[in-house]
Amino acid sequence: MVRCTGFGLIVSPDRHNEVVEWPFAVQGINSTRFERIENLEYSSVIRGEENCVKTAYMIEEDIAIWMIGEVYNRESIWNTIIGEEKNSSDLDVDLLLNLIRLYGTTALRLVNGRFAAVIRFRDRLLLVTDHAGTIPLYFHISKNSIYVATEAKALILGGNLSPGLRKFEDRTFEQNMIETIFKGINRVPIGSIIEINLRTFEMKKEHHWRMPSERLVISEEKACHLLYETLDKAVEFQKGENDSVGVILSGGIDSSAITSLIAPKVTKLYTFSIGTESANEFEYAKLVADRYQTDHHEFLIREEEFLEKLPHVVWAAEVPHAEFIEYLTPVYITYQHARSFTNRILTGYGSDILFGGMLDPHMSIEELDNYIQRDVLSIDGSNEFTHTIGLVHGIWTTHPYWDREFLRITLQLDPRLKNLHGIEKYILRKSFESFLPQRNVWRKKIGVHQSTGTENAFTKWVNENIRGNEPLAVRKNKIIYNLLQTLYVEGANPDEININNSRVLINQ
Repeated sequence: MVRCTGFGLIVSPDRHNEVVEWPFAVQGINSTRFERIENLEYSSVIRGEENCVKTAYMIEEDIAIWMIGEVYNRESIWNTIIGEEKNSSDLDVDLLLNLIRLYGTTALRLVNGRFAAVIRFRDRLLLVTDHAGTIPLYFHISKNSIYVATEAKALILGGNLSPGLRKFEDRTFEQNMIETIFKGINRVPIGSIIEINLRTFEMKKEHHWRMPSERLVISEEKACHLLYETLDKAVEFQKGENDSVGVILSGGIDSSAITSLIAPKVTKLYTFSIGTESANEFEYAKLVADRYQTDHHEFLIREEEFLEKLPHVVWAAEVPHAEFIEYLTPVYITYQHARSFTNRILTGYGSDILFGGMLDPHMSIEELDNYIQRDVLSIDGSNEFTHTIGLVHGIWTTHPYWDREFLRITLQLDPRLKNLHGIEKYILRKSFESFLPQRNVWRKKIGVHQSTGTENAFTKWVNENIRGNEPLAVRKNKIIYNLLQTLYVEGANPDEININNSRVLINQ
């Protein structure tokens, strides 16, 4: 289990003891660390288990690092690069420090993982997210101070750094990839380094990961082998040293493939399915659970529970998009029920983006390739993969389909193979044809928000309560926007918000 669940940092001429009070959605207790380096004070709060500071913070000579997450290719980096320089350590923050010393900022190009970090290196402060930005990192720069945190609420409610939300109609923050819905609060784009000069406080952006543009020309058979082997390695990496893990299992090809790969690698595998009386995938999930003899659990939820959890999901996800909140709500509830069984869960999330699973299988190859590239970039700022949704319940989540190496291979794959014969995600299905029940391999894709009843419940509620001529999607987004306003501007507690409260329905 990752012991550190979040952190915040203020860099300024003066010490800031109040950083210990910064709020986080994720589980844990706040610990503080104060360092004076040259002429600046580094006041930090580290969220997580008691005594977790040593796993999240390290300083050695002119390098200091604050980090949350894990490095998946740790062993190969230690053995191949650092092993001759220093005895092996099980701390990823130590690994990152040694890489920075050897490679400077280009060290991040070597790292495959799920992490966010702040690195003081010489006269620079580096703000870093992994290749897919799966752990958000927010920041604010003033005249003589820098504020950073893994959750925007720490800066907004703890640091009093945002005067409110941008206007609902102002979507410019979605184009520049740095600004957020919160005024004055920025975020580090996916696969990027925000470099801040500690003398002038000037900022510039660099990339340590870019989406590949070239494509592989290989046969269907070789493509299947390559996908299977690369995903299997990603699952092995993301299992970590755990002998007991969980998988969210819908019975679709994405989660079923992950289940088939992880089952032989652990002594205890839990699988979890969620649904309502009117919409669920229990039948298909059970086929895979029975085949791999998992400890399977079905969670039957009232449709009203999805609405009741909306404020909590918005509080954790910190985004204004109803589309993503609808995806994340059933996942949030699943983690809530699964926490009594395991503290690490692998998901099948993100496969649809890479294989065009939600696109028209009959579109042209050119359209498909362009749409997939667009959809990959669209995750920037969506917080679809955010760690907070799981760590609110004490669960560390991983997403093998967005492992850096698997992501590279999948994006380079001939797009023709992804929708061959008019079958969406054809090559992924073909890769696991021999390892899963045929009903699971070839069943048509259904989104988690649809298969669990979340979308229907939210749509019904919006149509009954928010009348008008605006499109349904706009009305849904306004509800999420007003929830953000209630939580982050008015300072309400998500436990105290009733979705039918007038504060959520204002200005409709």
